[in-house]
Amino acid sequence: MGDAEPRTKAPFDFWREGKYIDLWSVPHILSGTHFGFVPLIFSIELFPLALVTLVLLVLWEWFERRFLGVLEAFSNGCVDVVLGIAGFAAAYATVFVVEPLVAWAIVGVTAVTNLALNIWGWRASVVRSLAVRENLKQKKERFAEATEVLVEDIKDAQRLRAEWKQRKTERKRKRRGRKKLDTQT
Repeated sequence: MGDAEPRTKAPFDFWREGKYIDLWSVPHILSGTHFGFVPLIFSIELFPLALVTLVLLVLWEWFERRFLGVLEAFSNGCVDVVLGIAGFAAAYATVFVVEPLVAWAIVGVTAVTNLALNIWGWRASVVRSLAVRENLKQKKERFAEATEVLVEDIKDAQRLRAEWKQRKTERKRKRRGRKKLDTQT
């Protein structure tokens, strides 16, 4: 996620969002490869398939930000799209070079790997989110305690100021009383 995350030494640090590239880049590459293997099933020309892949990769980055709350650098999102297209290009070229059975094996391996990485990464994101929430809860509690202390300090200051004013007023009255006595004598 963003720079606001607490720095911890937890296992989910592998999944911390990078400025350009991070472990989340691997699932983006693998997702691109899935589109590259579409010619195994459908007879689609390169340009329309590449365009659809590009649009879907860009829409996914928008969806991550808008609906999943993923906070990553804009540069990271751009690199994710480029890496997805690179995965697409590699897979598309592979479809026409290897035997269909080998291509299907590659699809299977990339699908399982992609699924496993996404589950691992999503779990790490949830754990990180819980850690961030706990951190915020602790900060909120410390802030509440500090606010209580500050309120008490303000009340003490107001009480001391009122006492000081009262003593000042009493001193003035005493002086006035002495002056009246002095003038009467």
